[in-house]
Amino acid sequence: MYKHFSTAPHRGRHCIISLTPTMVVYTAEEYADMIALYHACNRNAWQAALQYEQQYGNVRQNMPTHCTIAATWKRVQETGSLIPRKKTGAPRTCIAGATRR
Repeated sequence: MYKHFSTAPHRGRHCIISLTPTMVVYTAEEYADMIALYHACNRNAWQAALQYEQQYGNVRQNMPTHCTIAATWKRVQETGSLIPRKKTGAPRTCIAGATRR
């Protein structure tokens, strides 16, 4: 899969924005480490992302962004689970003859 990246300034920093949607799958241990660093950094997701890269940059392939860490904490609060739920259900289909208003 090809990825195209661009940088855009955000609050004085540059963020990498992916133009193609990709989802990185982390292990439960990696999510737990994100949450531990988030709390160690006084619930600062930016600082936790930097700390994660410093601590695990040589060991792990994919580094989470501050958005990933914040979303993980939100998921833990809402569902009690570190792991995202798989999307289930029937795919969307189009009904012949149906009109949209």
